[in-house]
Amino acid sequence: MPTGAAAAAAAAKSRASVNPEVSNREELKKFKKLAEDGNAGAQCYLGIIYRQGLLGCAPQDELAVKWYLRAAQGGHAGAQCHLAMMYKTGRGCQQSDIEAVKWFTKAADRGEANAQYYLGRMYAAGKGVHGGKSYERAAELFEIAAKAGHAAAVRDLGTVYRDGLAGRGQDFHEAFKLYTKAVKMGDPPAKKLAQLLEKDHPEVLTPPGAGKRWPSLEDVIAMSPRKSLTKDEKAAARAQRDEAAIQAEVLGAMGADQKASSKWTKGDGSKF
Repeated sequence: MPTGAAAAAAAAKSRASVNPEVSNREELKKFKKLAEDGNAGAQCYLGIIYRQGLLGCAPQDELAVKWYLRAAQGGHAGAQCHLAMMYKTGRGCQQSDIEAVKWFTKAADRGEANAQYYLGRMYAAGKGVHGGKSYERAAELFEIAAKAGHAAAVRDLGTVYRDGLAGRGQDFHEAFKLYTKAVKMGDPPAKKLAQLLEKDHPEVLTPPGAGKRWPSLEDVIAMSPRKSLTKDEKAAARAQRDEAAIQAEVLGAMGADQKASSKWTKGDGSKF
C-alpha cells in the first residue's frame, strides 16, 4: 500500500474527478503537511506549485524559494537545480550568480543533467565561478549532460566545435553533426544553427575523407517523427510536462536523490 506523499497523490487524484476545486485544496493541504514533516520530495513539489501557480494558487516566487531551499538543504537534486535557477534569474530572491553556481554545482554533482548544463553555461559566461570564464570546464559539463540525453547540451557542444573553443579546434563537421542530433532530440534552436552552418559551410554535408553525403538538415527534419507545433500546442505541451514532472516527483521514490524533470527555458546556443 502506498504511503506518505505517494499515497496523498493517489488519493488526491481519485478525488479530482468529483470536485477539482476541493481536490486542489485538499491536495495542497496534504502536501504542506508532508513538507512540514520534512519530506524533501513534497517540499520540492510545493516549490513547483508556488513558482508556476498550480492547484489554484497564484504564483508566489518567495514561497517557491522557501520550499526549494528546504528541499535543497536536504539534498534533493531537483530542488537544488530549481533553487539555482531562482538565484540566476532573481525570482523570489536577490539575484546572485554565486549562489546560482553553488546550487547548480551541488545538483550537478548528484547527476542532475539540467544542472550540469546550466553550470556549463555559467562557466562559459564566466558568471559566479572561480577563476573566471572557462570554455574547457563548460565543454566538459556539456558532454556529461549530453550523454544523459540533454538536447540543449548537445546543441551547445556543437557551438563549442563550431567556434573552436575549449582548445578543441574548429570543426564544422562535428558541429553540424551535433546540431542535427539536437534537432532530432527536439531542440528548436539547433535547427536555426544547423541551417546557418549548412548555408555558410555546405561542405559539412560531406564527411571528411568520404564520398558519401550526410543528410541535410531538411532530410533530418523529414526523418524526425516530431512535428512543428503551434504556439498554443507548445504551451499545452509545456503544461503537460510540468504536470508530469510533479507526478513523477510525487509518485517516485521521493528521496534526496530524486531528479526533477521540469524544463527551464534554454538559451539559443548561438554564443556564450
